Amino acid sequence: MPRTSCYLIVGGEDPATNGNYYNTAFVIGTDGEIVFKQAKSVPIQFFKDGLPAREQKLWDSPWGKIGICICYDLSYSRVTDRLIRLGAQAIIAPTMDVADWGRHEHELHARIAPIRAAEYGVPIFRVASSGISQLVNRNGDVQASAPFPGELATISGVLEFRKPSSLLWIAYSRLCPFW
Repeated sequence: MPRTSCYLIVGGEDPATNGNYYNTAFVIGTDGEIVFKQAKSVPIQFFKDGLPAREQKLWDSPWGKIGICICYDLSYSRVTDRLIRLGAQAIIAPTMDVADWGRHEHELHARIAPIRAAEYGVPIFRVASSGISQLVNRNGDVQASAPFPGELATISGVLEFRKPSSLLWIAYSRLCPFW
């Protein structure tokens, strides 16, 4: 596989025993191989949302230590507290906000990232499938956003880590409509 200078975070199912799975974010490295993965810590009750993560770890990326919160994990302080204790300098939060929710629900869920960023003093990049995507600085200020419903919308900006010299250029584009 040809080398690239980009990393890609994609969501999927990581198989477990007895037909179960972990709802997982996979980080694909510049050589096309999986370099890190994090399962969802708190699956949604009463949904087939996979098993809870066995552990939380940080991706020791080329730019710094990144915590990954999948979907509603960002809403739970017990999840984000652990990432901060581990030394997270930034958080990336891929989330599958259902398009059918409606504007109010999407706006409500989008309030979490700015609150968490200000609470912990770390930047957050929240990537929503059909909700509101956001790049939030460590003070809780939304630096960039992509709207709901937002098919084909793009969001990009610089994720500034705690170390002032460490910057990561990020971009996300909705290439196709989600369910």
